[in-house]
Amino acid sequence: ETIRKICTSYMEKIAKRVYGRNEKQDRVKIRTFFGSLLCYTLRKPEEIYPEEYLETLINILGIE
Repeated sequence: ETIRKICTSYMEKIAKRVYGRNEKQDRVKIRTFFGSLLCYTLRKPEEIYPEEYLETLINILGIE
């Protein structure tokens, strides 16, 4: 329960900082970002360099 509360709080803060608001879609984008990083860490794709992966992810999610 504590982890859930902390995670929710941080997702809201990060969404606000990145997108300037804390809407549901913004929090989903932030979760997608962190989930994608976790997946990359657990099983790195051989055909894409880390920089390219991160740049593509940032572009897809509209993070500036």
